[in-house]
Amino acid sequence: MQSGSLSFIFNCPYNFFKVRESKAPNSNEGKAVERQRRKYTVTVTAKDSKTGLTGQGTLTISISAASTTGPQISATSLSGTARMPVAGFIMISDSNASSINIASNNAPLGMMFVPSGTSIAVLWPAPVVGSYTMTIAATDSNGRSAQVSVPISVSN
Repeated sequence: MQSGSLSFIFNCPYNFFKVRESKAPNSNEGKAVERQRRKYTVTVTAKDSKTGLTGQGTLTISISAASTTGPQISATSLSGTARMPVAGFIMISDSNASSINIASNNAPLGMMFVPSGTSIAVLWPAPVVGSYTMTIAATDSNGRSAQVSVPISVSN
């Protein structure tokens, strides 16, 4: 292995690392930092000091504000008649997450969940008379979470 040095040249827009400050709305305290939302193309050139060989690559970097919202859960109440199948859907969305963990608590015995894309089909083939409250919780890959209560009512 030969020794030598490798030098890099970063060709970045002049404002690549620029942060713009502005006063926080309705506040006389401090300043709010607003990062510019942009897409940048960075060209990197490397040169070997021993051989004089060079290489070049291009990298695209997108900068945007961090998400302030987590998972959104939409579920309607379920109702039905004893011993007759009850069904419904739970919809979960999160545009800024790579994955979502979903949990249910207090689901009545025998209730089934069938995930499909961003929805979960809920089926209770043989419901029992009573009033129940099931909780659906979702936590995304960014650590943000949400939960909803789903009322369930089964009559004779």
